[in-house]
Amino acid sequence: MDAHDPRDHLALERTFLAYLRTSNAIILFAVALAQLYILRDGAFVLGKVMSSITVGVGIFVALLGGAHFMRQQQALVRGKVVSEGEILLSVFVLVGTVSGLDRSLLRGEKCG
Repeated sequence: MDAHDPRDHLALERTFLAYLRTSNAIILFAVALAQLYILRDGAFVLGKVMSSITVGVGIFVALLGGAHFMRQQQALVRGKVVSEGEILLSVFVLVGTVSGLDRSLLRGEKCG
């Protein structure tokens, strides 16, 4: 296998762009979340807190994508491939947790 095959580098770039799209979608969700909390009984503080957490998750996903891109790029140059399935699992768990927390708070349920 040629370590400098352009298709591998282009595939890696597409994966990085997918991380950025996911990050942007999460941050846009945070904006919508803030608006929903403000519209619902004027819960400004709770809306800001939940939106801030969600924006933090979005930024984390973008940074994670950048780190993944750099590790994979270095591995490709060396002729190796690094499998990082646990990173995707952690992102899914984090997004699911924040989403579940958002839903329970919108219903007025207590967490924990």
